[in-house]
Amino acid sequence: MDYEILERFNNRFSKIENHKFIKLIEESQTRETNIKYENYENWIPDTIDRDILDSYSLHFRILIQTKDGISIVQIFNFYNSLDTEFNEYKKEMKDIEKILNDFLNKKTILSGYSYNELFKLCFYGGLAHENEDKYKNFEKIFNNSGNIGQFFFFEFLNVLYKYHEIMRVIKLFNIDLLNNLKNKK
Repeated sequence: MDYEILERFNNRFSKIENHKFIKLIEESQTRETNIKYENYENWIPDTIDRDILDSYSLHFRILIQTKDGISIVQIFNFYNSLDTEFNEYKKEMKDIEKILNDFLNKKTILSGYSYNELFKLCFYGGLAHENEDKYKNFEKIFNNSGNIGQFFFFEFLNVLYKYHEIMRVIKLFNIDLLNNLKNKK
C-alpha cells in the first residue's frame, strides 16, 4: 500500500494550516470581529484581502476536489482500504467522514441551501474558479441580494472552517499512522 499519499496530503495542508485567512477567521471567533463591511454591495467583507483569500482557496481547492490525488475523499478512501490490522484507524476516519458529511448535508440557517450546496455555489461560482452554471446562480443571488450576501459569506466561512478543522484532524491521524508504521519496521 502506498502511504505516500498521507505525506503528500500533510505537506499540502501545511501550506494553509496557519494561513493568514484562517487566522482571521479564528480571531473573529474569539473576540469582536474584525470582519467589517463598508461596501454593502459586496458579499466579501472589505477587511478581507481578496489576494489572501484567493491564495488560501488555491491550495484548499486541491484538498477537496476528488479528481486530485490528495483530496480529502482520496484520504477517506485510503483509510477505508486499510488492512484489518488498522481497523481502529478505519473506524475513526469513518467517524470523521460522517461528521463532515452530516454537517455538509445540514441546511444553512438563512439560505435554505445545504452547507454543501452553499459552499459549492460560493466556491465554484465566484471564488476558486467559475463553473458557468454556478457562476450564473452566484451572480443572481449575490449581486441582487444587498446585505443578504454578507450572511451568505458568514455561512460560507462556517463551511470553509469546518473543512479546515477536519483536515487538521486528518493530518494528525496521518502522522500517527505513519509513526505507527515506522515503529513496526
